[in-house]
Amino acid sequence: MHVLQQNQILEVASQLFFELGFFKTKISDIAARSETSTASIYKIYPSKDAVFWAVIERTVSQIRLRIKQVDPPSDPMTFLNDVARNYQELCETDLFQNLIRIALLQNQLPGIRQREVERSIRGIIADLCLPALYACGRMELINLKKVDAALGLLSSFIEYHTIWYNFLTGEKKERALVGKEISQEAVRITLLAYQPSPA
Repeated sequence: MHVLQQNQILEVASQLFFELGFFKTKISDIAARSETSTASIYKIYPSKDAVFWAVIERTVSQIRLRIKQVDPPSDPMTFLNDVARNYQELCETDLFQNLIRIALLQNQLPGIRQREVERSIRGIIADLCLPALYACGRMELINLKKVDAALGLLSSFIEYHTIWYNFLTGEKKERALVGKEISQEAVRITLLAYQPSPA
């Protein structure tokens, strides 16, 4: 099977897993939409689970390629603001939004797969944001012992305003925060919430 056909299978599978969920997606549906046979799919992937995990690995790889490497400037605040803006831009891509939604929607995945996808997402976020948070901690802008909690707040705030707001309200509403205001507010709130402990 050609790489082009394999990519087509994974692209179709990704769409179907997002539209129908893991349990309702069938290999025969993937084959029909990708204009190949089920036998051809089973030659590469021994099960639907294997197809799903190939989709997730491919998506995570694509996301990692999109992440802009931010060179740490001498100012940790600039570093943190750049990283937060970078994460916001990532959250605004369809690729990342679909990955998060697949992982978090109930009844879309078997429990073990859901945890694996969540770990992959958290790994992406940690790789992107932790260096900036630790730089702020070393400069006593944030409590160094609370960096993991700060990461959770920073990423959750950005995800809520870029991914979940309209999805959870069920309608397209004007957001209170737009553009780079989202990442700036995420940084401000995170620094306030996790200030260094007084000596």
